[in-house]
Amino acid sequence: MSSELKVGLFFTIGVVGILVFIFCFSNLLQPKGEYVVRFPRVVRLKAGDQATYNGVRIGLITAVRPKLIPDANGIIQPLVEVVFTVDSAARANVLVDENSVYTISQGLLGSSSIDIRSNGGKEITKEILLGHLGVPPTNLDEAVASIKDLVDKNKEEIHNAIASIHAGADHFSDLAVEAKNLIAENKKKLSEAIANISDMAANIRDVVKKNNEAITDAIAHIRDVSGHFDEVVQENRATVQEMFKRFTVAGDNVGKAAATINDTVTENRPALKTTLDNVAKFAPRLDKIGENLELVTDQVASGKGTLGKLVFEDTLHDKAVTTLDNFNQRLEEIKPVTSGFSELKFYGGIDAGMNSSSGVTDTYVYLRIEPRPWKFYQGGISYRTAPRHRATFQDNPNTLNIDFNLLLGWRFFHDDNAQMYRLTVAGGLIDSEPGGYVQIPLIGDRLGLTIMGRAKDNQRLFNDRRYEEGHAEVRATLDWRVWKRVSIEVGGDDLYDKPGLWGAVRAELLDNDLRNIVTVAGLGH
Repeated sequence: MSSELKVGLFFTIGVVGILVFIFCFSNLLQPKGEYVVRFPRVVRLKAGDQATYNGVRIGLITAVRPKLIPDANGIIQPLVEVVFTVDSAARANVLVDENSVYTISQGLLGSSSIDIRSNGGKEITKEILLGHLGVPPTNLDEAVASIKDLVDKNKEEIHNAIASIHAGADHFSDLAVEAKNLIAENKKKLSEAIANISDMAANIRDVVKKNNEAITDAIAHIRDVSGHFDEVVQENRATVQEMFKRFTVAGDNVGKAAATINDTVTENRPALKTTLDNVAKFAPRLDKIGENLELVTDQVASGKGTLGKLVFEDTLHDKAVTTLDNFNQRLEEIKPVTSGFSELKFYGGIDAGMNSSSGVTDTYVYLRIEPRPWKFYQGGISYRTAPRHRATFQDNPNTLNIDFNLLLGWRFFHDDNAQMYRLTVAGGLIDSEPGGYVQIPLIGDRLGLTIMGRAKDNQRLFNDRRYEEGHAEVRATLDWRVWKRVSIEVGGDDLYDKPGLWGAVRAELLDNDLRNIVTVAGLGH
């Protein structure tokens, strides 16, 4: 045998040996997976994804394959088998029983994993997992479809809510009718009161004629003081204009309170009649008031008393002028401080919602301060209940069993035509955990999209009401404003761990609304 043939033979045997070695040892080193959980279906799950236990990584998924399994009645069911490994170091601490839950967790970036949620039991084995069926996952498309179905089913209620707004306008016409009837019923008493007021006007006219000279001097002094007031107004015109804008808003709010006043008039008609009787009885006293007024003006004309000295002595006049000058100077000093107050707004609100799948409710009471239209601060407290399937121990009365919310927000991309911002971003604490939200208007200020995310409160005992399973709370809702200060929120909740349908109602009051409520309450008394 030649040397070339020997070299070729040894080279061939060496290559074959290396290939056999690589094939055998690669199969030996590859994890086979000895634990199997069956699911009705899975979403984006593949070999190489993680296996977790109560959120902690314990191994890897080695195979995802379809499997035909007969049920108790012998009917073949198409299922999906998920085969996974458990690290030897973690195996003794992975405890499962018949109450353990097996789910598919979907990541925000497209990855998935199998997660075992358990409160205890025995060390995991292949036999314990037999017969257990995992919870099928819910994807975002199904959540959006559920939202659409909910809106379609409640179209009539939404239309009714809008119709109730139009009914409120009818209260204004009812108010006019009530006022007309009230005047007609008390026409005689009102005539008597007007007649007495006319007599008092005649007495005042006589007093003015007798003291014409004294009144002329008083008006001269008042004219000087009014000139100084005019200078103050001219120098602070911007502040005065802003004040009148506030009065315009207040006038609009008074119009909104007309319906409530109408109901008040109807309910208190006997009391109003009594009041008109008292007005008629008081009218004769106006004559006496006119006589006293004549006596007072005589004292003023003589320069007696405080009012007489104020009118006829230049010293008090000069002091009044000095006071106005000082007042004008103080306005200039505080103008840089008060310039921002004209845009400052306060909102008080409540937001209450529920996850229809888990039964978890979350009620949030808050106060929002907006020093500028594009910036706001929001703080409040919230109360969250536990899922309906989990038993919890009673709250400790010696501790504060509520959560806190503190957010700093900004608005971007102002639309001059729609007079609104196209993006709102806020961050801080939500339910005492770090988080934030993004709001995007879709149809004007009537319909918008809100996406909220925060860390979950998973560091408590399992039986604590505020304990949350998983790591992140992600909620996406459509916000429909059905009235000026009332909105309905519908969407998906807990999208990261266990998606479910979320529904909520939010109501807000502006600072002007709060003042109007106090005013109407005062009229009721």
